Amino acid sequence: MELGTRLDNIHNNVKSNKWFRYFAIFNRIALAAGFIPSGLTKVFDERFTSLSVKHPMGNYLEALYHTGYYYPFIGYLQVAAAVLLLIPRTATLGAVIYFPIILNICILSLAVGFDG
Repeated sequence: MELGTRLDNIHNNVKSNKWFRYFAIFNRIALAAGFIPSGLTKVFDERFTSLSVKHPMGNYLEALYHTGYYYPFIGYLQVAAAVLLLIPRTATLGAVIYFPIILNICILSLAVGFDG
């Protein structure tokens, strides 16, 4: 059996299993719940954290806050990605928007040694 056929069979089995559907819905809601509050904080032009600027992550977030329109732009993208994830027809587009944002957050956290 070739790889494409096996992957199609796995995909069909997953799509027909109600527990996988529930798991996917739960994940979409959880991801949206993580981005909506932080995105709205940025949209309303409030500081995201109270970390000291002596901490590398706090220093970065303070500098990001002072960038002007870029800070709320990130917030709008976070809220848009979260809303798109909640709508089944647009969940894929939401995931495509979500991925680079969360990847940037992950790399930044690792780069500055964020441990909180």
